[in-house]
This record gives sequence, structure tokens and C-alpha cells, in this order.
Amino acid sequence: MKKRLTGYRLLALLAALFCLLGATGCGWPVETEVETEDIPTVETPEPPVAGLDTMAAIGSHTINSDFAILCELDGLVAVAGLRAEEKMYPASMTKLMTFIVAYENAADLSALVEITREMKNQYAEGSRVGIDVGDLMTVEQMLYAMLLESDTDACLGLAWHVAGTEADFVALMNQKAQEMGLVNTRFANVTGLHAANHYTTPAEMAAILAYALNIPLGRTILTTERYVTYLKYYKNGVLTDYRMTFKNTTLVSRFADNEIATTFEDGTRVMGGKTGFTDEADYCLASVAASADGREYILITGHASSGENSARDAVKIYGAYAGE
Repeated sequence: MKKRLTGYRLLALLAALFCLLGATGCGWPVETEVETEDIPTVETPEPPVAGLDTMAAIGSHTINSDFAILCELDGLVAVAGLRAEEKMYPASMTKLMTFIVAYENAADLSALVEITREMKNQYAEGSRVGIDVGDLMTVEQMLYAMLLESDTDACLGLAWHVAGTEADFVALMNQKAQEMGLVNTRFANVTGLHAANHYTTPAEMAAILAYALNIPLGRTILTTERYVTYLKYYKNGVLTDYRMTFKNTTLVSRFADNEIATTFEDGTRVMGGKTGFTDEADYCLASVAASADGREYILITGHASSGENSARDAVKIYGAYAGE
């Protein structure tokens, strides 16, 4: 959304210009252009070319995940990988692209969207945080619920609000993937629930994560541990609200709940990320970390046998490569 000078601010600017011209004795300018301030264009990272299947063993420890890629966030330079350019199922890491498309196409982040019974019924098996039918959520609240708690209702609410139907929103996702140069990524839904024609690669998912982190709101959400907000609903015809807390499933469910520290002995710190799980994809994790010297890294792992193992893989990989 562009910030434009209001009429009053424009008049004030011109008045100041008149005073300046009177003081200096200069003549009238032929043309005066008032600049507007734009939101910086989001950089589209090139997918990393991995060619680095070096991660099968790290020291005396074998990683549990079957797919992985570690990149420096700046320039998306691949550091190490395992089957990094092979197709994998992304599970709920998909919601990183759902976020990108919803954020870039929603006209107003403060617009209210009602959670409907149809949303609840479409994917009965999807992840949910406890949002109720009839709740009114802003687009921004839904973005938080989707990225932090992987909430299915928020995904569908965003899709229907932005595009009218999930199918039309998925078309926007695939169009965005093409614009980003992702040739081995295809989406069949907004949630990441399993479909044979819903896939990506670790390298291309790294590009999606990097893009989401280049959006200031995306970085804020993905690195927020807990988000407290108030959802609105009508009770006996009166608009009221109730308190909800969304937690970051990377920092809380994968690390804290498994008693795995997010700050390592060398000073590297896992800042946040997006989890995923389906029976076919197993446990996936898209995470971002900062080394002691301030360099940032992103890591995509997939097909670990448990959430705990996916977190421990992140510890091993960041510990072995980050900050070298």
C-alpha cells in the first residue's frame, strides 16, 4: 500500500517552497514533482543450485531426515544438502506460499473474515487451533494463525477471501511459483495435505522460505514465539471478543516441548520457522537461524521419523555448518 501525501501536507510543502523561493530570490520552477514513498519491492531469491549431497553423516551422527538443504540467507547460497533437488512432499511448509500469495493479494490486512461451517468441514483432518464457527478474524490474524499454528480454517478463510475459491487461490500459488522460477514445485491445495501432484524440492522450498522472510510481516510472524490476540464474534446479537494465543510450532512444539535448546554452545540460535507433517511427507521443518557472528541461515528438512528427530537434525546441521 502506497503512502501518499495528503492535500494538507502538499499545501504545507508548497508553502514552504514559496517561502524558500522568496528568501533566495529564485524564480518559479517550471515543474514541481512530489515523490511518494513506496513499500520496498520484495526480492525474489533464485532457487539455490545445491549439488552438495554432503549431509548424510555429520561427524559420528547420521541425520534422520531424508531430504535437507542448508543455505546462507543472504544470496541464498547453498552450504550443504542431501537429495536437495529431488521431489518431496512439503506438508504444511506449503503454507509459506499460501502466506506469500495471501499477503500480496489481500487489499486490506484489517478486513474481517467470518469462519464458516463449510471451512470446518472441507478438511476435517487438518490442523486446527480451536477457532470457532462464526468467529470474525482479520486477514492479519489469519496469517498469524496459519503460520504459527498451521490452522486449516485460517488457510481456507484467506483463500476464499482473496480469490473466492480454494481452486482459484491455488492457481495463484502455482502462478507465483512460476514467477519465482520454481520448475519442480506444484500445489494442489492451500494446506499441504497430501496429494500426489502436490510437491516441491528442498532447494525450491528454501527459495519460498527466503521470499517469505523478505516480507517484514512474514519475518515477524515466523520468528514470533507466542502471539496473543482477540477474536470477535456475535453473542446474542452483540459483537464481543475473546482472547486467543497462537504459539510457534517450531520454537514450542518441535524444540521446547522436546526439551531441545534453540541456542547452541557456539552461539547459533534458531529464530523460528514453519513445521509440517503428513503420513506421506513425515516430519518436515523450514527454519531460520542466526550464527554468533550475525549471519543468517535457512534450513529445509523433510521426511524425518518424528518431530523430535527433525528438531535434532536442525541442531546437528546448524551446529556443523553455520558460522564456518
